Amino acid sequence: MCRTLEGDLVTIHDEKKQMFVYDNLAAGKTLWIGLKRNDNDVFHWVDGTKLQYTNWIGGSTDNVNEKCGEMTEYGSHRGKWNDKYCSTSQPFICEIAILNFNNVFRKVPGKMLLGHVMNRLRVTRDVECVLHCQRYPGCKSINFVRGASGSKGHSLCELNRRTNGVLTQNLHTGELSCYYDVII
Repeated sequence: MCRTLEGDLVTIHDEKKQMFVYDNLAAGKTLWIGLKRNDNDVFHWVDGTKLQYTNWIGGSTDNVNEKCGEMTEYGSHRGKWNDKYCSTSQPFICEIAILNFNNVFRKVPGKMLLGHVMNRLRVTRDVECVLHCQRYPGCKSINFVRGASGSKGHSLCELNRRTNGVLTQNLHTGELSCYYDVII
């Protein structure tokens, strides 16, 4: 699932990140993290890096048939790691690289391009809309309209088949709108 979002299971390389992940995402839950046991029975992160920081439950890596790692919520072991059978179905935490889309898209606040919409989506943030455009064949620009999706907490993302180019007079005013076009 994480790879469909162009990410991977979360990796934890220090105590600071461990605390952030547990406190903000995992408290009260048992979740997959990016630990994987290799053919030499050594755990490593799914991004290929070695474990430098660990937070295992004592003795929890003793079953060589359990090839994946989880962050637990077992009794007093809150946030500790445990090995587990990879086939176990449970929630997981994905980690996705932050994109700086200002180098890819030009932003024109308060404007939108009309008449060229090929798809409409509900999103929570403009970055989601930009990512949809990058994945959607033929998308050249987007209109992002904050709070206009009809669903609380969501905004409207319109994927356009055309770009406005450098002319801003073809754009229409929309108070909560923001137009983005591809610049590369």
